[in-house]
Amino acid sequence: MSESVQRISAVGSAASAQPVSGVAPKPQPQRTQTTEGLTFSKHLTERINRRSIDLSPEKLDRLSQAVDKVAEKGARESVVLLDNLALLVSVSNRTVLTAIETGKMKNGVFTNIDSVVVG
Repeated sequence: MSESVQRISAVGSAASAQPVSGVAPKPQPQRTQTTEGLTFSKHLTERINRRSIDLSPEKLDRLSQAVDKVAEKGARESVVLLDNLALLVSVSNRTVLTAIETGKMKNGVFTNIDSVVVG
């Protein structure tokens, strides 16, 4: 893989369906790209693209290894500190929910987490 920044983008979207018997179908969640065994939320995918956040293949590998470590310890929700990023991860389903650049975390508070990993 190249050394350039890897952009994560949404893959697919909710299927367009026609109402049946006047009942609207339940909305389907948009699928996001899965990389290094991790799934990225739609919110995070948009943030990565909007802010040009660097998630190189090397960083994705380190993130995946960090998630593996906390999963072994039984963590459920974790913050992974990776260079200049803090990433909120649902460990049980290996989904990265959001990322915040550490320089923009003035007075930032994470709640409902049970672990922090320095990756």
